[in-house]
Amino acid sequence: MSKVKPNKNSQKPTISINSKKCRYLPSEIYLCVLGNGSKSSPRSLYLFTDHSRYLFNCGEGTQRLAQEYKMKLSKLEHVFITHKSWENCGGLLGLSLTIQDAGLSKIILHGPPEMNSLYRHSETFVYLKNLEIVSNEDHGHFCDDNIEVQKIPISVETSSESVSERSSDSVKSSSSNESFYAGHKSKKLRTSTFDWTIAYACKFKNKQGQLLMEKCVEFGVPVGPLLGNLKDGKDVVLPSGKVILSKDVVSPEEVCPFFLR
Repeated sequence: MSKVKPNKNSQKPTISINSKKCRYLPSEIYLCVLGNGSKSSPRSLYLFTDHSRYLFNCGEGTQRLAQEYKMKLSKLEHVFITHKSWENCGGLLGLSLTIQDAGLSKIILHGPPEMNSLYRHSETFVYLKNLEIVSNEDHGHFCDDNIEVQKIPISVETSSESVSERSSDSVKSSSSNESFYAGHKSKKLRTSTFDWTIAYACKFKNKQGQLLMEKCVEFGVPVGPLLGNLKDGKDVVLPSGKVILSKDVVSPEEVCPFFLR
């Protein structure tokens, strides 16, 4: 995981939105399709939760679309890029400047290899003094308090030919120009590279079942720590020796939806 560190000499106050770990699951989650990939609407998906925000792809004009839909990017923590092309990351630099002005101290960038090269090549004209860019190129599993993301890397091998050094055979003296250049031939080397695309299988964490107090009273569970154990999925033994199963006094777990980007 590589980092682009901010300038330490800057005195502008920053906000660390990850300073406190969320204890509870978010009560509100929704997805907003900012753009569908048309000419004036770059493909982009915005995921909103009570605790944090996530952006999938950030083409040029994504901020304008977010303003049209009244989606605030001030609490954005993670940006997921599916492919390293201008259509998917052309708006990253402008977005980073906006986030920096909002006072955020860090943003995590997920995507194909060398995603942070965009920031390295723009250091001379884009000044991110207060914002740390963390490039997460791990093609594995990402998980936080709100969502679980399985990264699915897809690669295509591409090849190209490039002219290498000229190989000069022994040139015989001749008055003809054709015979002079005949011994100088260009060799072409075929080089192979991999073009990476990352798909993201995203699943929200299941919502824990609610403790059914009517059932607890019916089974004679006293008020106290036993109720908390039952809510956490642990079976308990009453002072009378009776065993109470958690599944008998807790509602079923709510399975949250799954989406693929």
